Amino acid sequence: MKYPINADEYIAAVREASINISDQEERYYRETVIPLINSVYRDGQQGSGAFPMDPDESIEEYAQHIGHAPDKWSRDMMRRLIEICNDAYAQGQQHRKGGSGMKITISYLPEHAKTAAAVIGFVRKLLPSAVVRSSVSKPPRKIVYVALKSNEKRCGTTKKP
Repeated sequence: MKYPINADEYIAAVREASINISDQEERYYRETVIPLINSVYRDGQQGSGAFPMDPDESIEEYAQHIGHAPDKWSRDMMRRLIEICNDAYAQGQQHRKGGSGMKITISYLPEHAKTAAAVIGFVRKLLPSAVVRSSVSKPPRKIVYVALKSNEKRCGTTKKP
């Protein structure tokens, strides 16, 4: 499937395929499912978000959250939705505008902050147009992301056609 999904075209295609969906199901797809998938696609374009996700781990976390295992139909639907979101995220990454020519990830513990700062300083000098952002999403580990767009000059060179 191509992402992002146009809700009107998707619903029309479902109806053309003689798949009967109720008004309530159509509203659910328009207001919940399609916006979720399109949001994951945009996250892929931006290189952010929580995807890709492991379906088994996600279903297990959900089961722990609700205090019991979901029924087979719910597990199957959750698995399929996670797989679709993983696909949308991957497609978003492929369609990233400008694309990243290079990505560097530096993951470190607080006791190595001085060394990490030195490495980041060196990378900034070497690649002045690089975009640097950081995250502490997995404490105590800190993560720094460096991205360089492929159409920019890097280290005094130009992109070849």
